[in-house]
Amino acid sequence: MRNEVAVRLFETPATDSHTGPYGVENRRAVGRYRTLGGQPEIALDISQAAKPETFAAIVAHELAHVRLRYENRVQGLSVDEEKLTDLVTVYLGMGVFTANAAYRFTKSVRGFSVLPLGDLTERMLTGNSLDPTHHLGYLSVRQFGYALAYYSALRGENAPPWSHHLAPGVQAVLRQGLAHLANSPRAPRDAP
Repeated sequence: MRNEVAVRLFETPATDSHTGPYGVENRRAVGRYRTLGGQPEIALDISQAAKPETFAAIVAHELAHVRLRYENRVQGLSVDEEKLTDLVTVYLGMGVFTANAAYRFTKSVRGFSVLPLGDLTERMLTGNSLDPTHHLGYLSVRQFGYALAYYSALRGENAPPWSHHLAPGVQAVLRQGLAHLANSPRAPRDAP
């Protein structure tokens, strides 16, 4: 029997975003997972659809929740489920979307600034509300880059053909990770 995932769209009004100290936006859920009537449901903030790359990352993250929670893959495990969910997006082949969405830059008056997006507060991400770095998701760009490198190494891809779709910062970490894994005695190797 095939189970289907219900998709519900919502739009968070601009007034639902709360600005904390230092002008930083706090908590804004852009995606949610739940089980309703025994079936998985993901809810997606339709306002994010204007940014297809970001929207794809949100969908990937929520579908990874379905794989972990609905299929009871984390039951009884003591893990940081949100970080594991982001890692699952890499394993399922959707890591390009989530890694690229890990940082969102916008042009500001003084150059480039990073804006928060997602269901995390600055303090939850970094422990420091003054840190100017914000994320969409639960892993840093470095963590995503290394996860993608390990994923590539497991698949025997020394120069993954999809890597040109990554943001430059993620590409750099991917290359560093691949170089590190190539020199590591315990790293996954290509099949002989």
